Amino acid sequence: MDDRHSKAQSWQGWSDAKTNIRHFGLELQAPFSDHILCGRKSIETRAYPLPPALLSSSYHHQDKGEYQQHEVRIDILESQQGADGVSSIPNQTSVALHEMTISQTDEDASIRPPLLRKGWCTFIDSFQYTSREQFENDEEKHMVHSNSGYGWSDNRPMFGWVVGNFRRYTDDYDEFSAKCNNCIAERRMRSLFELKSD
Repeated sequence: MDDRHSKAQSWQGWSDAKTNIRHFGLELQAPFSDHILCGRKSIETRAYPLPPALLSSSYHHQDKGEYQQHEVRIDILESQQGADGVSSIPNQTSVALHEMTISQTDEDASIRPPLLRKGWCTFIDSFQYTSREQFENDEEKHMVHSNSGYGWSDNRPMFGWVVGNFRRYTDDYDEFSAKCNNCIAERRMRSLFELKSD
């Protein structure tokens, strides 16, 4: 059975993000992508935990005698707004930088690529909500209303991924972005995609 699109939490490939061998992105429907990138949404909610290797972490640098941050940047991949909890994105698809396509998409939505790379963020914690009360008390942080299809359900687990740093690609480009104006995104686990340059 081909499991390329449903990797386990323990998949070794997640660790390659720490050394920039692999680059990953998270699909978010509009407008939640913008909410993260403007700092309004500080917790992303999912029905599964973030793979531990994708968490950014602090460590003590012995030579420098100080704590430093090890960032794992995850691209924000914006998909068009659709039905709650239903991805319209195939397992492998094209993705483009937002800035490269915005003028085109304003004129003709039919040529909009399935995913737009709007920016990146880091996650510094992944925790499980244990009650409806705890989840709903965080509404200002995750921006999920109780009557949303993404809201609390007693029938599924709910996790919070705490956002650390974030940046729009109109403000900041990195080496990978420069060579990945048009990328292929391949699903690795649910809404997490691996990005590959053409």
